[in-house]
Amino acid sequence: MACNRHTSLHRKKTDSHARPDTRHQLLLDLDSVSNFKWVSCYTDYQCARLDVPLVHEKTNGKKVQLALVKLPAKKIAKFQGTLFLQVRLGTSATNLVLAAGGLYQTPTLEGWDIVGWDVRGNYDHYEILAKACKSRSDDFLPYIVTPNNARDLGLIIKAIGSKGKLAFWGYQYATLLGETFAGLYPNDLDYLILDGVVQGENAYGFGDTGVSSIQDAEKAFNVFFTSCAAAGNATCAFHAATPELIKARYQKLEKALLAKPVPVPEAENGVAGPNIYGALGAPLDPLPTTGTGGSFEYQVAIQALDADPYRLSSLKDFEPFLKRVLRKSPAVAGVTVGSIQLRNAAWKVPAAVNFNGDGFFNVHTRATVLLYLRLTHRSAKSMSRKFRNSRVLIINAVGFTLLQYASDCRLKAVAAYLNENTLPARDAICQLDDPPFGVPLGNL
Repeated sequence: MACNRHTSLHRKKTDSHARPDTRHQLLLDLDSVSNFKWVSCYTDYQCARLDVPLVHEKTNGKKVQLALVKLPAKKIAKFQGTLFLQVRLGTSATNLVLAAGGLYQTPTLEGWDIVGWDVRGNYDHYEILAKACKSRSDDFLPYIVTPNNARDLGLIIKAIGSKGKLAFWGYQYATLLGETFAGLYPNDLDYLILDGVVQGENAYGFGDTGVSSIQDAEKAFNVFFTSCAAAGNATCAFHAATPELIKARYQKLEKALLAKPVPVPEAENGVAGPNIYGALGAPLDPLPTTGTGGSFEYQVAIQALDADPYRLSSLKDFEPFLKRVLRKSPAVAGVTVGSIQLRNAAWKVPAAVNFNGDGFFNVHTRATVLLYLRLTHRSAKSMSRKFRNSRVLIINAVGFTLLQYASDCRLKAVAAYLNENTLPARDAICQLDDPPFGVPLGNL
């Protein structure tokens, strides 16, 4: 693909069953339009393109083109408003709407337009970091920071208009985007849902390496062993009599693979090996995987830019940091937050916009804020203290987000929140319909 940072959409007639992974080229083919408007695409969907300033302070300067996809509300339902979906770093939100938009609507949110847009730079992550495109991307890279993506959402809302209510539902990185938007535009949203909460002050400081998230990951790691032990041989192939014996079996296998990797052509790095971070993030995945993954290159770029100028700058700074986090999380920290900090330190492109996180303290928004607290994730509680109109819904699960899990309790809570403006009771707890190995996690 050419190093083209101007994303567009298409007007060509398409099959209603067009695969989401072919959506990229289809979207790139849409004719340019001078004014924002929705056009029919993929039979049941509508597409649009919006030009936004590369530099928001220079409205007449260079433009960035954002792709949007909408699944319109069902005509049989009372219209509620627009629900914006955003996902993790380097992930296409338009892809998520195409792959799973109907799952969000049916049966409880049929009155909502489901809209996803691809944040600036999302299509060009490979070219942006490739040497062949570096010279053409230098003037663009510094502007893909989260505060600019939040301002882009402000322009999208202005272009769409104020018909009905406005809601934002963000997963993982997109929770930082939602937090930033709420801090910049506290009166623009009616509802804000954050799942897999990123602690904003950490992301804008050291790349989301808060100690609590590290400890939470270690706790999630150990949940596998306790659940497997309780499940029995029929359900968990790794089963042993106690969690300690299962963990010992895992560590033995891990040591063997690290000493002698097994070639696996389809594996990400060509060999079989322990992918602890990925396993903790998606232990179950009943929803389509398209739209829930993320580009490594884009993650590197935006995490480093958001952390600028606070990221570590040398190996001398990195060594004591790594020792500190390894004491908190020996199984997970080295391969997760350690690698994030190394990538951030190597990133030499300065951010055009620095956001020090001051907006995350005592934010009073028009929107009520619903934050999901997974069994092993405390960031939601931390951010809830900074948003006055907020409530934490506790979900007994592990993982990056709740995209991987089915919970009728959660669906009812979200429907009551978005359709009836009713927050769950304080300290409300939802269980999973089908927990890992069929063993309820309980209130651990």
